[in-house]
Formats: sequence, structure tokens, C-alpha cells
Amino acid sequence: MSAAGAPVDITCPNGQKTSIQSKKPGRFIAHFDINLCEACPLRDQCPSKPLKRDPKQALYFDFHRIEIARRRQRIDAERRSGRNPRAAVESTVRSIKHPFRQGKLPVRGLFRVTSMMLASAMMCNVRRIHRCVTPKTPERTGSPASAVATASFETPILLFLRQLWTGFCLLDARSVCMSVPN
Repeated sequence: MSAAGAPVDITCPNGQKTSIQSKKPGRFIAHFDINLCEACPLRDQCPSKPLKRDPKQALYFDFHRIEIARRRQRIDAERRSGRNPRAAVESTVRSIKHPFRQGKLPVRGLFRVTSMMLASAMMCNVRRIHRCVTPKTPERTGSPASAVATASFETPILLFLRQLWTGFCLLDARSVCMSVPN
């Protein structure tokens, strides 16, 4: 990739590497050697097409196709690593829904439901940040030493929440001031 985010070269599945040209913004063309392409065992699966006037194989693509290829590569790498991202997503959804009885919100209306879900997601994130920041102990025995250590690490979280609340209050005050007619 160049500094502008445009691809510089491309390699086919058989290993042939070539440079990429661009005549239109966002559209690219790669020319492959036709002699190597004719002897290629993957020729029937190749998306490149032979040109009519030049003895070359051409592959036309754009940024959308590049993103699709990158996404496929990431998915393939995740599959090979043996990790499943679905478990992390379902854990997050469970953490957001868990505080509510039977997984149902006690409010009705789009604004109230959205507000409750955002607040629940923020609390989920704060809990995870707190768990990450606090020291890991073998057991929470309730000893005074562990209480002092936990209290010293809760202070940054409380300061963060206080600043967040102040920001929301300022934002709310600005919106009230803007809505008052002169």
C-alpha cells in the first residue's frame, strides 16, 4: 500500500507478482504475463481476462474489492487461529441485558429504551475497565490490605465517572440554553 492507501503491487495465487496501475481514481488494473498464465494450474479459477490487443492478462478491481479480499483474509486467519469472536459478542450482549429482569427493559419508547441501553453499555465498559485496572488477587478475602489496594484503584474510575457526569450536565445545560427562545 502507498501512503495514499492505494495498492502498489499484487500477487496471484500461483505466485506471479506484478505492479498495479491506476487510470481512474479508485479503479485499478494489474497486467499479468500471459505466458505464465497459460501454464498456470489455477487458470480456470482466475478472475483475470485476456486483453484483445495486448498479449496480457488483465485484472480490474476497485477499493471495494480490496476491502472484500482483506475481510476474507481476516476471517480466514481468525478461523485458523481457533478463536471464535462470536463468544465475545454474546458475552457483551449478555452483560448489557443481564441487569434487567427476564432480559426486558422496564421502560417503553424509543428514546427511553435507547437511553437505558446506552447507560447499560457504558456501565458494562466501566466494569470491564475497573476489572482491568484493579490488581488481580488470588481471593478477595476482605482483609484491610486488599480493601486499601482496591480503594486506591477505584479512585481513577470514580474521577472518570465524575468527569463524565460533569460533561453530560454541561451538554444538557447547553441544549437547554439553545432551545430557549430569545
